[in-house]
Amino acid sequence: MDNAWNDGEADLVDETKFTTTGKAGWSAWNGWSPEEEFCDFAASFIRLHRPAHVIETGSGQGYTTRRIIEAMPKGGRVTLFETDRDMADVIRDHVPDWCAVHLDHPAPAHYRTADLTILDSLGKLRRRELNAWWKFSKPGAYLLTHDADDQRHQGSTNHAQLAQLIRRNRIPGVFLPNPRGGFLGQKAG
Repeated sequence: MDNAWNDGEADLVDETKFTTTGKAGWSAWNGWSPEEEFCDFAASFIRLHRPAHVIETGSGQGYTTRRIIEAMPKGGRVTLFETDRDMADVIRDHVPDWCAVHLDHPAPAHYRTADLTILDSLGKLRRRELNAWWKFSKPGAYLLTHDADDQRHQGSTNHAQLAQLIRRNRIPGVFLPNPRGGFLGQKAG
């Protein structure tokens, strides 16, 4: 895995190199990063919605994170969660002071104050985080999650399990067409 925080972003390649069930024309930096289009969508949604507080889990290489920070409105805050201690330390060295970096998962209080939660942590952790968001988030809060798809990703894959959990919880929203899948939802008010 590259270290895009220290070394800069890698060259993009066609996503079919990483997701063989996907169609050509989508871009990714590597097999661990989200598609470029997903990252850009997250930033565009922030510019449109103008949330005061954004949570992101699985900040990792920071492809989405850097775009979130750039898109945030003045006075907004970002709370990042990364479970890899070394990576969390690298992230702390590269984000503005108004971004908090935690080595763990969001607590209920984080979900209660977030206007937008972006989930991209490891598979089973993300399912736990999605359940916590659904239980603790405030009415009107948005959820954007990566790797949620049970149409192109079948069986016991993390992608399919996350999509099935979204369906079981009946979270209102839309599944996204990116090759690895995604979901944009909102908790009813």
